[in-house]
Amino acid sequence: MDAPLPPLLDLLKTQARSRWAEEARSDWAYVAFYRPLATTLAWILAHGPTTPMAVTLAGGVSIPLMIAAALWLPAGIAVPVVGLLGWLGGLLDCVDGDLARLTGRTSWLGRYVDFQIDVARWATLFVAVGHAADRAAGGGATWLAVAGLAAWLRLFARAARDYRFGTLGREPPSEPKPFRWTPASLAETFVSGLDGLLPIALGLGWLAGLGGWVLLLPLAMALADTIRTQWDNIARYRRA
Repeated sequence: MDAPLPPLLDLLKTQARSRWAEEARSDWAYVAFYRPLATTLAWILAHGPTTPMAVTLAGGVSIPLMIAAALWLPAGIAVPVVGLLGWLGGLLDCVDGDLARLTGRTSWLGRYVDFQIDVARWATLFVAVGHAADRAAGGGATWLAVAGLAAWLRLFARAARDYRFGTLGREPPSEPKPFRWTPASLAETFVSGLDGLLPIALGLGWLAGLGGWVLLLPLAMALADTIRTQWDNIARYRRA
């Protein structure tokens, strides 16, 4: 790291005016529940020897912890604990990127490892909640099947997008347009930004007494993501 770090409050203000303001239009839950704390932690870690890769790997520890919680914790508390661990893993996923940018220690290997852990973490979150819900229901595999389908659809949509990017590249950025808060844009912003809220929503939904039905939210979101991705892919390939 060559340049000195800015004061923390200045850094947070700059991020809020630029990066977070733009991100809030599509990922508001990450801005609300991850970014400020992640940037603060990254700023603290940037004063020491911790590397972004170390943070990435620490976030990966949430994966076996979620599995252990689903298998061995009392059924009544397993889902909230899994959700909390999923949120912590997502938080560290934000911290490693902020730390890399603050210190200039970005790398293609770091991005690859981060991607792999991110995919595994989301799949584990869904499946762990499904298994814990079946345990609480007294057995069977109904909710595990729902969770597995949600995880597969999420991975399928992501793989389809990555295939398009790999073959056709990303769309060139268009001219920025002023964002207008209308009922339609507000609804689209809310739905598209729910992703980061999932670990929290699963735990809170369970505590509210919804049981395994909480898994219908990630299933619906994964299905919508798959349909939207296929629509966009087909339209892009027809233009190619």
